[in-house]
Amino acid sequence: MTSTSYEVVYALGWLQVGDLPGQGPPGHATAVLAGLLAMIIGAVLCAALAFQSAKMPLTEWLAPAGVAFVTARFFIFDPYYAPQLRRFSDGGVVSEGWLLALVITAAIAALVIRRYSSPGHALGSIVLVLAVFTAVLQGAGHEATKERNFGLGLVLM
Repeated sequence: MTSTSYEVVYALGWLQVGDLPGQGPPGHATAVLAGLLAMIIGAVLCAALAFQSAKMPLTEWLAPAGVAFVTARFFIFDPYYAPQLRRFSDGGVVSEGWLLALVITAAIAALVIRRYSSPGHALGSIVLVLAVFTAVLQGAGHEATKERNFGLGLVLM
């Protein structure tokens, strides 16, 4: 949730985009990597729980938490266009419709996990994998310098 909070603060304009193209606010790359890693771990956990009948508390919140990160990221300013304030939502690769579908599917996964653990966790795992790819694709179409993105390509855009 820390990465999601960071992205919300950035989307609200409380963190400044850099003065040069490709320059995001301090700590942005770390927040994105932490968010992606958390979603990957959540997807693996949900996949493992899909094969067990035991319930684990609070796992119904994994998919909604991952999608909350992706949703907050959708509204941040794209560092590629710095110092202009253009958001990923302003004509980016990821559409509002896709994001809405992810939000609805994450909510369904949470409800299904509460009622039917195994199928719900399988759905939650799928939602989290889709959320990871969506978060990466939100910065698609831009190439930052390798010094700035540490060879991670689109992930840090």
